[in-house]
Amino acid sequence: MKDKRFLVVYYSYTGSTELIASEIADALGADLLKLQLAKPMPQGGRAFAIGGLTAALGIKARLQAWDKDPSQYDAVIVGTPVWAWHTAPAFNRFWAEAKLQQPYALFSCSGDTPPAKLFDKAIQRVGTSPVCAPLGLVKVEGTRDKSIADARAWAASIVTALDKS
Repeated sequence: MKDKRFLVVYYSYTGSTELIASEIADALGADLLKLQLAKPMPQGGRAFAIGGLTAALGIKARLQAWDKDPSQYDAVIVGTPVWAWHTAPAFNRFWAEAKLQQPYALFSCSGDTPPAKLFDKAIQRVGTSPVCAPLGLVKVEGTRDKSIADARAWAASIVTALDKS
């Protein structure tokens, strides 16, 4: 693991995805890249309506410039919240622009939406399979300790999968 460079890329609106991204990065000794919208999301109920609609439509949000180059890493781990059973628009933009060639892994955090359909669509968009099974966490706020333990165990599975490949 020490000879591999990892980048954990994520977008987080409520903080759940950020918490899990930080835990995964810590477990892997990875760098973090937080995707930031060029124009902030509105607050409150309006944000969830706009976010859900733009996610369902597959819209790619405009992002601020990245301070890290994903192509310089051996593996990239990407996290997104689940919005209306879809990836967040920031995630959509990242996939469109990053054009990853190296191994990748996916994780998601949601309030109550199981992520199976989300992962299938994301993997289709990328065109290649992730290095290990995606991690889908639901209700991170209510299961914080378990979610953190699951994220750290999943990070170890990424290393194992890469060592086998």
